[in-house]
Amino acid sequence: MKLLVQQKREALRGGLLEMGGMVVTALRLAIDCLRNRDRKLAREIIANDIKINHFRRVIEQQALLALAAYQPAGDDFREIGAILELVSELERMADHAKDVARLVEEIDGREIPAAALMQTLDLGEQVLAMFEGILKAYGDQDPQQALALAARDDQVDTAERALGRDMVALIQQEPGCTEVAIRLLWVAHDFERVADRALNIAEQLVFITTGRTPELE
Repeated sequence: MKLLVQQKREALRGGLLEMGGMVVTALRLAIDCLRNRDRKLAREIIANDIKINHFRRVIEQQALLALAAYQPAGDDFREIGAILELVSELERMADHAKDVARLVEEIDGREIPAAALMQTLDLGEQVLAMFEGILKAYGDQDPQQALALAARDDQVDTAERALGRDMVALIQQEPGCTEVAIRLLWVAHDFERVADRALNIAEQLVFITTGRTPELE
């Protein structure tokens, strides 16, 4: 029975990592979509979100069946149970990528000041690198690496606040940029929320491997 539980656990972990890869792709495409103001790509991101939602439901079903059928204990129970929360976090990350795509659609050809665009893209790249690293740490079952990467959340928060100040200054200096600046603020907020959810994945990894739940926020 123990071997069967471990096999199921590894299969669920593989499914979670596959879903994580789908979310990484969605976020990377969202950044590219913003960089190029690509409305066609925005529509593709929005359409593909349905696949991620479906994948979440499949993994949830498998995890619930494993809990009911095998009654795992210890770290097996912690990981299989945690997967139910982790797939929810991943789906919400994908929702943030979809929101960025929708905001790009709303910008709809308006000129974005180069400095503001670069600042927002840099924030997105920071968040994506943090998430990719934490996802890899989860696959490697390396809580220390996940914690080291989670520490970058403070840098993300600082970057988001700086962008907020700069967007307010842009609105004051160039009122015609108000609509674009507001949408960039929303994009920045979506990226920041992805970082927060990556932080939650790091917390869950520590819990799975040690039984402790760190307070990272």
